[in-house]
Amino acid sequence: MKYLFEIQHPGSTSSLGEVKLSQPLESGEVIIICPKETDAELSPIFVYEIHKQKDFPEWVDVDSLAAFLHENLKPYEDTQADIKKGIDYAMSSAEGKGGFILLAGIGQRLIGVVVMLRTGMQGYIPENVILFIAVEPSNRGKGVGEQLVREAIARCDGDVKLHVEYDNPAKRLYERIGFGNKYAEMRYTRRKHEE
Repeated sequence: MKYLFEIQHPGSTSSLGEVKLSQPLESGEVIIICPKETDAELSPIFVYEIHKQKDFPEWVDVDSLAAFLHENLKPYEDTQADIKKGIDYAMSSAEGKGGFILLAGIGQRLIGVVVMLRTGMQGYIPENVILFIAVEPSNRGKGVGEQLVREAIARCDGDVKLHVEYDNPAKRLYERIGFGNKYAEMRYTRRKHEE
């Protein structure tokens, strides 16, 4: 069963009825409301926008986020060290760097993540790149990833690109959202050729 989503921003009311929250929404925080699969009660998925270390909710940090991404990107995962570099880039305030991270959680359980980077370019290279998008397996196919990608696109200025393996099933989702193939990426890996 797919979840039915409604993005809620602080101060707005839900057409799904009154939503009682265990905590107030903070600035920049949204909530995705979804009915539980087993009953008619509303179960909120909180979405946190992270720009700096201090923005993380108390139940997640850079190490646990890197571990979540490493595990839930399989079989297309990067090393945890490389994932941490991407997270650091997204939270950097240095010239030409930065971006943001969207964390989706039910209670204090992380269920999905988008890491969006600003490229510092435009035109031939889009202004933004989705570096990582991951949803835990038990919540895949329910619209969580799609809503995270749509929310990430809405929160950035300019065009967005992402890299996806040709055999990745999520490729169809990205096409449905509006991503298209401009060209195939080819890489020269120096260390592979110098061995």
